[in-house]
Amino acid sequence: MKRIIFILLILGLVLLSCVPLPKVSNNPPPNIETNNPPTQPSNPSPNDRATNVSLNPTLSWDSSDPDGDTLTFDLYFGTDTTNLPLAATNLATNTYEPGKLDYSTTYYWKVVAKDSKGNTIIGPLWHFTTKDILKWKFFTGDNKCWSSPAIGLDGTVYFGCDFEKTDNGTTISGGNFYAMTPNGELKWKISISPMGYASAAIGKDGTVYVGTVGGLYAISPNGSIKWKISINTNYSSPSIGKDGTIYIGVYAINPDGSVKWKHYFKYENVFYTNPSIDSDGIIYIGGISESFYASLFAIDSNNSLKWSCETDNFGAIIRAHPSIGNCTIYFGAPDNYVYAINQSNGWLNWKFKTNGDVRLASPAIGTDGTIYVGSSDGYLYAIAYGTLKWKFKIKQNYSELSHMSNPAIDSNGVIYIGSTDGYLYAINPDGTLKWKYKTDSPIVSSPVIGTDGTLYIVSTEGYLYAFDTESEGVEDTPWPMFHHDAQHTGRSDYEGW
Repeated sequence: MKRIIFILLILGLVLLSCVPLPKVSNNPPPNIETNNPPTQPSNPSPNDRATNVSLNPTLSWDSSDPDGDTLTFDLYFGTDTTNLPLAATNLATNTYEPGKLDYSTTYYWKVVAKDSKGNTIIGPLWHFTTKDILKWKFFTGDNKCWSSPAIGLDGTVYFGCDFEKTDNGTTISGGNFYAMTPNGELKWKISISPMGYASAAIGKDGTVYVGTVGGLYAISPNGSIKWKISINTNYSSPSIGKDGTIYIGVYAINPDGSVKWKHYFKYENVFYTNPSIDSDGIIYIGGISESFYASLFAIDSNNSLKWSCETDNFGAIIRAHPSIGNCTIYFGAPDNYVYAINQSNGWLNWKFKTNGDVRLASPAIGTDGTIYVGSSDGYLYAIAYGTLKWKFKIKQNYSELSHMSNPAIDSNGVIYIGSTDGYLYAINPDGTLKWKYKTDSPIVSSPVIGTDGTLYIVSTEGYLYAFDTESEGVEDTPWPMFHHDAQHTGRSDYEGW
């Protein structure tokens, strides 16, 4: 049996040896197509962890394909890393504009690169933080800061503060006047009489005019006092005519400090108004009539009364700084009404009732003629030709609610106003809140906006704040802010010295 098996194995091997082996080809193997994924997105702009980033950034990154395939990108962008939303898909370029961002906010983003063959690669998670709305703040140490800053043509910021302190049981009060660089550095400081709510105005040669309880000061840009005249300003803020005449209270003062004229009123000692000047040189001031009604007066540059307009406010005075625009004079009164008076004859065009005292309310005028005015009822009102467009609630803390900040409008149409709740509010033109910033104390100062878009405002407890508005200055309107312009000339046709 074993012999048979052995013979069969031998026969099998012989048969296998007769089968020809396959020939080995000398030709190269066929091509097998391979595809590489794109390179991982890198080199982000803004840089990863960047700070102080613009509110309108353009995002960009680097990514390429080793095989030359066409790339597209998906981009995820937001503030929540746990649920980062897909902001754009199939981008054909390596850039993306997320739109207007918020101040002082950290944003996260990542990019997914895709080639035309279906390969993808996910980029790292990057983040950046936008710039702070607050540029700087300066502490004066004073505790009664109520006036609105004024800005010189060189960018110097001028403002005054009063103070009251107790020293060994004795109460000491006074005032200080400050000049600041646009970067927040103190240029100089001088002692003056208390200013109250009065704000400075700046003349053609850079002279700063300041009304105080002790009279009117003329201060050189270097901080030296040129002259002082002892007149009853009643805490009025000065305005400046085309010829350099300074109007304050019931006085017209020459640039050398001499009295040009004084307009005599029966109750002149209660004239707290800030004069406004139109393109014809007519001066508009508020006060009280001989019949003891709150009134507005129009006086020409030669001291002749052109007209007067009585309101229904008996025993009260108009303290607001009148605003001029669209052949109309706008002002607030103690009876809660905002008045619109015909500029040529003093007749009433319309009046609008708020729910609070507006005797200190000086309206700002928008490009479409909308009037923006704050009231002691805690609202900012938008009024179009006597009709309410909208109102925005601003909380109040003081019992003396009539001391309200007056609004300013930037080149984007955003309205800014301070409040006694300590916030500076930025309101969109449609009446919605854009942002608000909490300061250290109540604000009764009115904001001023410079040509570079920086907004300055003072808090009652002694801080000067500088904010970035992301604008190109004030809106081009007949009367965009308190005292018309950054130099506080109070003149409707002022476009710069």
